[in-house]
Amino acid sequence: MNDMDKIYDMYGRDIYKYLLKMTGNEDVAEELLQETFLRAVKQIDSFRGETSIKAWLIVISKNCYYSAMRSPWRKLIREGEESADGKTEDISDCFENKEEVRRLHRILHNLGEPYKEVFSLRVFGELPFKEIAELFGKTESWAKVTFYRAKSKIIDKMNKEE
Repeated sequence: MNDMDKIYDMYGRDIYKYLLKMTGNEDVAEELLQETFLRAVKQIDSFRGETSIKAWLIVISKNCYYSAMRSPWRKLIREGEESADGKTEDISDCFENKEEVRRLHRILHNLGEPYKEVFSLRVFGELPFKEIAELFGKTESWAKVTFYRAKSKIIDKMNKEE
């Protein structure tokens, strides 16, 4: 087990709880938790020990949350949430026009596997993570992480095209 795994084991649950309070959504909190630790791995050299690791991770998680909510693709980030009337938001409602929907499909078409299939099953097939995991013979956690990574790749490519 490497140091980051140990840090995740020690603080992951607390960071998740913090993000859950901010988002009010378990899936979004879990996705932001993954992003937090991804950024922490990339930025570990910048950690100077002036604060505790937990405080540093909380700052990173807060920044992940604010970045996600400022993104023009925030509705995509919050895909799958139920609206007040209990209906799940349609992916096409996330975009302002048909051109953006075409862009999404083009980017998705060029996305590698298993990201393309997991994203499609979740968004277009509206399958729960548990069923996606069963289809691939993997864990539910794997399905969630793969879906999050697919969304991140799509959002990055969309942002780069702007």
